[in-house]
Formats: sequence, structure tokens, C-alpha cells
Amino acid sequence: MSIFFYLTKIYIPFYVLFLLAALVLSIISYRRIREELTKLWLTLYIILRTMVFFLIFSALFSLIIELRFSKREKPSVFVLLDSSGSMDIEKDGVSRKTEAIQLLKNKLIPSIETKADIRLLLFSDKIYVPADSLYLNKGATIIGNVLKEASNIEEKPPSALFLISDGRSTAGEDPLEIAKRLSFPIFAVKIGKLMEENNVKISGLRVNPIVYRGDSVPVTVILSNSGVARKNVIIEIKKSGRVLDKEKISLLEAGIDYPVQLTFVPEKSGIENFEITISSYKDETNRDDNKRNFAVKVLKKRKMVVLLTYKLNWDYRFLRDFLMSQKEIESVCYAQVNSKQFLIQHRKDEKRGNLNYETIINSDILILINPETIEQNLFSKITKRVYSEGMGLLLIGNRLPDFSEFRNVYPFVISGNPLSGDFEPIITQAGRNSPIFTTGRHLPSSLPPLSNPLRIKAVKPITEVYLEGEKRGSINVPLFGSINYGKGKIAAFTAENVWHWKMLPFATKESPRLYDEVMNNILKWLAVRKEEERVMLYMEKTKLLWGEPINLSVTLYDEMMKPLEGGIIVLRLKKDNEAVEDFMMKDVGEGNYEKSVTMLEPGMYTMQAEVKFPEGMRNKPTLNFEIESQEIENLNRDPNHLLLDNISDASGGKSISSENVLQEVKRLALKPLILFTRKKFYFGNNLFILLFISILFLLELFLRKLKGLK
Repeated sequence: MSIFFYLTKIYIPFYVLFLLAALVLSIISYRRIREELTKLWLTLYIILRTMVFFLIFSALFSLIIELRFSKREKPSVFVLLDSSGSMDIEKDGVSRKTEAIQLLKNKLIPSIETKADIRLLLFSDKIYVPADSLYLNKGATIIGNVLKEASNIEEKPPSALFLISDGRSTAGEDPLEIAKRLSFPIFAVKIGKLMEENNVKISGLRVNPIVYRGDSVPVTVILSNSGVARKNVIIEIKKSGRVLDKEKISLLEAGIDYPVQLTFVPEKSGIENFEITISSYKDETNRDDNKRNFAVKVLKKRKMVVLLTYKLNWDYRFLRDFLMSQKEIESVCYAQVNSKQFLIQHRKDEKRGNLNYETIINSDILILINPETIEQNLFSKITKRVYSEGMGLLLIGNRLPDFSEFRNVYPFVISGNPLSGDFEPIITQAGRNSPIFTTGRHLPSSLPPLSNPLRIKAVKPITEVYLEGEKRGSINVPLFGSINYGKGKIAAFTAENVWHWKMLPFATKESPRLYDEVMNNILKWLAVRKEEERVMLYMEKTKLLWGEPINLSVTLYDEMMKPLEGGIIVLRLKKDNEAVEDFMMKDVGEGNYEKSVTMLEPGMYTMQAEVKFPEGMRNKPTLNFEIESQEIENLNRDPNHLLLDNISDASGGKSISSENVLQEVKRLALKPLILFTRKKFYFGNNLFILLFISILFLLELFLRKLKGLK
């Protein structure tokens, strides 16, 4: 035991002052008799009197001094023995638990007990004392929580902790983060060997969750193999037991992810379920991962866009080429070539024939270019469809019909012949607030000119004007605007040569895809009949084991059901209707967003996806899933020695293999425990101080008497 004084910092100046004052008084008091004493005796008398004066001053001013007592004890060591379900896994007839117990009894305890006091504890989901081993919960291994619990078992922390485990942590807090915060090192003793399993499995599956009836749908299957190489592996896609497509891999080697692409053609609309299966083998460790189910939503058809012109021109040619390049929409283009026939283009087919009124009227978006000669009866059916069903109608050009029904729905009141010349488009405030001209998430600084706009007598009160034409520095005429008409929209370009936007962006320092981007925005904006589910949230299965990673996927679509990138998607997780946590999903491209969640406790959960950008995504899909209390360790049998290495490094310890325990422990230098106790003395009211002053005073008197001094 050692004893030492501890001075409170705020009193140090007073201590110094009183000590100096006491020394000065002592020297003065002995100045008359210093001739009678040797230097040694004079010094001794001055020291004794200085101490007396110092204690008297301290008592008068009630200063505090503290005594600290320290005691060195034998180091304390915790030994945590993993007793979870994965420790029952056997290799060569010996379980990991047996290996750990033999190592503990024969090597670890004999090596440590001479150096430290050992406290043995068991753990799985929490820490247990050996007496409670019959009540061990083998549902999960939660190393992070166990390490945190170990730091609070006793008031004084251990000098070290030995963690005997296979490293399979299946739930709870991150053990590395806990290890970094501990005040003692962890020495992880690694148990278990690789199982060298033979297993072929489906390790990944990617398919678009929204498909169209009659389309050939690609499915990418990722195969993995551990163990011996496999020959002639068969991969099949099935529906209700019927094989839709299959592939054969002549040789599937171990350690390589092998992608295989299959296809199927959905025949019915609605939710359709399919199954992927691969060959299974008698010596496989786990055959449950040789099949995978998935579901897709089958839509009847893509968004239908019809383009109709009564006279071939450049606006038609460029818009037709744009529509034909869009894989996510179905387009039919009509161009009148004589009084009776139209040139009809659908996909790659081109033919001559008559207008198909049913195709035009049932389209989702209809684009009319210079419809001066359109039949009044056909236009009447079109406007009814816009009003009641939400069809989008886009009008381009300055040659328009003159019947009253057209004038009633056109966004502007026309007066006289068109103006001549090119007009520079200026985006209005309404245009800036709309998504139409936002290309690449920014507004273009300038747009190529449009030609020969209509003379506009008045803008109807219900019309939104998005572009105004500028010529010679003054704004003259609206160039583009729209009205809401029932459930749909009617938009109109009042000028010609919108195709300039395809050809002239380089001259205006805009994106070379300006035309395509703006037209794509207009189509999405006109597609007012939004699909109910434009945000698709899904996961491979809804029943999981405790500790199993939860792989969530979201696919985001725009109004045309085209995969949409750049979304900010938040997953809101609830357990029993109580909020747990929010997660941000990662954008992995092509409208796909992914997130893997772990460390959730058993229970019933609800996950909801909320899109914060782009705006307008109103549906918030939800899914429910359950985590069962059975642990995932039964599915993943290999030890995780890397985790044990990282835990030891994070805490300042060292990982130890089972073969090298004796050598490593012999080198180990454990720090002894130093226990401190404190005792404060208050000079003003402590009898011990008064007694100490009296003893010093009497000692001085005795020495003076001894030398014959008064």
C-alpha cells in the first residue's frame, strides 16, 4: 500500500503563501539563538516550527488537504465462453463447444490462474453464469451487446477479457464499435474450422417488378458454388410447374459468381408468381437455396402515344423518330400522304392505310401537328376522351381547324394570320415552376427560336403560359401553354419548327439532348393518368430468421412507367406500430434502389417507402415481415474469425488461434489492479490536525530541552 498527499488545485497558491509565511516566522523566531546551534540542529528546529505555523495557518483559514491510499491487487480477467447454437456444429466428430471447453481447461485457465483472478462466464444472446447454463438461450449470438454488458458486471473493470468464440455474431449492436469504447483489451480465442461445404445456390436474382403482357422479360440469375466443381447445372424458370425457359452450365466451378439470363413472356395481367430452380445434389449441405420465388406486376400495355399530322413536315419527322426510340412507350404515327391514305408506322413496321379511330381515341397521349383538316366528329370524340378519361392532348403548329368545338378547347383566342419570322422563346415564371423545361435538373439558359407563331388576341383565364416569344427585344406572343380540361390536359405550341430544338442546342450552349429531354418531360407531364403504383417496394421473402440480413429493393417509375433515377427514398421502419428507425436507400441505377438492414430483434415489422424527390410520388408502398427467434447460425456454418481479429484490434488486444494459446498467454503481461481510496482532512475542524500540531510542538520542546534551550 502507498500513501500520498493530493492538493486541491485552487488551494495551491494559499499552500505556498502559508508555507513561505511559516518559514519566515520560523527563521525570525530562531535568529537570537542561532549562534548557539549547529547548522543541522538549527535547520531541524526551523523545519519543525515551519510545519507548526503552516498547520496553524491552514486551520485558521479552513483549507483542505486530501490523503490518497493506493493498493495493488492481482489482475482480474473475464473469460467469455460462446455457448450459442453454432458452437454445437461438428467437424471430424468434435463439436466447437467441446474444442472450446478442452482448450479452456487444459490450456487457458492453467496459464492465466497464476497471473490473474479468473471469472468464467457463458454467453449467447446475453451473459450467463455457469450455474444458469441450463437456461441458455441459443436463439442468437449477440457479441456486441455481450461486450457492453461485460464492462458493467463489476464496479472495477477487468485487466483483460478473453473471448472464446467462433465469431458468428447474428444480431445486436456492432461489436467493433463497442470494442473501441472499452477500457480493457480483448483477446479473442478463435474456435472452429471452415466447413468446406459442397453447396450450389442461387445467390442473386434481378428482374424488373413491372412488366408488360406479351413482352419478353429478361431475368438475371446469379449462381454460386462452394466445394467441388459441378457439371451440367440446369437452371429453369417455371410457372405453376410449367417450364418457361432453361439454360445449362456445362461446368460450374467453385468460388465464382456465374450470371445466367433467362426470359419469359407473361400472358395475363395482374400479379404473376414465378419460380427459379437449379440442379440439386445429394452431397449438398443445404438444398433450400436451390430455388427462389419472385413476383411481377403485369400491365396490359405500355403507355400509348399517337402522333398524327395531315401534312408531312420536319416537326413530324423528328418527333416520330423520337417516339420510335423510346422503348418504354408504345407509339403509332400517322402522316397523310394523299387525300385518302396515311403513312402508318408502328414499331419497325411501315405501311399505308386509313386512320384507325379506335387507336387514336384510346391512346394515352395524342399529338396533333397542324390538324387543319381534322374531322370534326373525330375531334369531338378526342375531347370527350380528354375530359372523361384523362387523355393528354398536344397541339403543334399554326394551321388549325376553324370549327367552334376546337376554338372552345384551344388555350388561346386566335386573331388573324400567323406572324412571320423567328421568335426567341423566354421561359415564364409558370414555366420555371413546371417540370417541363427542367433538363438535367436545371433550367436551360436559352432555347432555339420557334417560327411563325399565331396572332393571339387573348389568353384564356384558365391557361398557364410557359413560353413567350421575344423578337427585337420585346415580348410579343405566347408560344406554349396549357389548360386543364376535365381529367386531362390540352397543351399547345402556337408556332412551327419545334424541331429546331433538336438541331440547334450546340449554338445555344445547351445539352445536345435538349429536344429529347423536353419532349420526354412533356409526355410525362401529359400522362395525367398516373399508375397507382409508381413506387414498388419488395423483398425476397417476408419470414426471416433472427440475424438474417433483410435485403430490400425499390423500383421507381415516372408517369410513363419508365425507370426513374435520382430519387431520394426513405424507408420508415415500425415494430408493433412504433417507429424504430429511418433508412436511406442507395440508388444503384436504372430506377433501382437497394438497402440491406441487419441487427433487428425478433418480432413483426412494417416497412414503408416514402419518395422525397422527384415530387409527385404519392403512393407509399408498405410491406410486412416477421423475424423469427430461431437464429440464422443454423444456415451459415462457417466461423467468422475475421470478426474476432477486428474486435481484438479495435480494443487494443490480440486474436489468438486455438493452437497458439499457451505461447501467447505466456507472453502476456497483465496490468495489476490499483485501487484508490481517499480521505479528506479539513484543517479547521479536524482533531487529527490539532493532534498533529500538538505532537510537532511537543517534539520541538523536547528537542529544545535536550539542547538546554529555553
